[in-house]
Amino acid sequence: MGQRDTSEGSTASVGPPHAEVWVARPCSPDKVQHLLNDEERARLARFRFDADASSYASAHALLRLALTERDPRTAPSGWRFRTAEFGKPEIEAPAGDQGREDADLRFNLSHSRGFVATATLRGGEIGVDVEAIRTLEVARELRSRVLSPLESEALDALPPALQPERFFSIWSLKESYIKARGLGLRLPLREISFSFHGSHVAQLSETPHLDADEPSDWTVGLRRLDDPAHALAVTAASQGGPPVTIQVRRVDLGPLAQSAR
Repeated sequence: MGQRDTSEGSTASVGPPHAEVWVARPCSPDKVQHLLNDEERARLARFRFDADASSYASAHALLRLALTERDPRTAPSGWRFRTAEFGKPEIEAPAGDQGREDADLRFNLSHSRGFVATATLRGGEIGVDVEAIRTLEVARELRSRVLSPLESEALDALPPALQPERFFSIWSLKESYIKARGLGLRLPLREISFSFHGSHVAQLSETPHLDADEPSDWTVGLRRLDDPAHALAVTAASQGGPPVTIQVRRVDLGPLAQSAR
């Protein structure tokens, strides 16, 4: 299976597996919490800082809206979730429809104080991560825990001005891959490698030595988001089929959530 970055592409309802990635800026919890369930609202109430509450509520509302776009039979507030063995969330039977499960619909979400993102895919595994691009000093402090030897060598070859974006792009890519695999920190970060062709075209080139996963099975998408600067990474794999196409969509979450009342 070939590997390619298709973050700018689109696909029809037939053809290669199609990943939808939605990105939004966090908005006030008051605009979206009507979409959340009781457990999500209880957790929302425990946040100490408004920015963290907004990003949490916005990410979970965005996910529900994106899932309903994939399957309009279920209203955004009707989606129910369970946790797999290693903590990865997955879909349970929608409320009021205990006889149906969307077994082939996978999702993932990520949030920061600047952006929230969610990704959905039928027939494969997917992970998404959004990471603030911080300073060179922070990158240097963290690199020994994150980068493989090959990545570290490639980073050193870049001018210092370009190193922060490359480092946090790699970190975001690794987080998206680990989330797609659903195994948490059982996959050591330093044994996973991504290589680059230009600034924002990446591919998975190395997986942990004792792992049977094939890098060529994964499609990778990477995009820079600005104001403030973030890296958005998506990693997806179909189950034995052609490479996944990835489409990124920016949405205005507040009005979209209000229209779903």
